[in-house]
Amino acid sequence: MIDNVILIMTGSMRGRSFTELLSKCHPLGMFESMENLLVANDLREIHRLVLIDTPISTYFNDCLKNEKIDETNIEFIRNSVYKVGTYALLFL
Repeated sequence: MIDNVILIMTGSMRGRSFTELLSKCHPLGMFESMENLLVANDLREIHRLVLIDTPISTYFNDCLKNEKIDETNIEFIRNSVYKVGTYALLFL
């Protein structure tokens, strides 16, 4: 799911079509509101519109800043969400 979200965010930033991006997503990481990622302008909006009802919401919430989406921020989000998710799994 994390990789699919990052793929959609990066692809939309580069002007790729949603259909093309969707075909590259992993089936196990699919969720209903993925197309809403395309309309978000900043990270808080992505969380509010899309990720709030997903299992990765709590991990993503730690990465939120009111910044525009660019490649640096997307990589920061990917790394932070993976790190927080890994720590959470250690304590389950």
